[in-house]
Amino acid sequence: MFIFDVETVAEESFLIAWDFLDRTGSIDDVDQAMTELGDEIIALLSRGESNKIRIANLAIDAYRKRHDAVAAQCRKTLQCPSHEAKEKGPFRGPSDV
Repeated sequence: MFIFDVETVAEESFLIAWDFLDRTGSIDDVDQAMTELGDEIIALLSRGESNKIRIANLAIDAYRKRHDAVAAQCRKTLQCPSHEAKEKGPFRGPSDV
């Protein structure tokens, strides 16, 4: 019987997804990104996903889809919340919170 540690899988999945999004410059609002990734990872674990790479990839895809939609809305309305987030100061990673 295979037993996995949910907390370890959640943490490793989050770190994989965070690292990718950070390296690609996809994170505008650190707090929002942390919340969205965490919520998505919890939802995936709740549905029975256990592969940390798959969970990270699905969380990244969900994050990017939401933010692509926000970016499209920004272009339409010329109002973008990410500009406000960038004015908050230098980048803070998950360990700074």
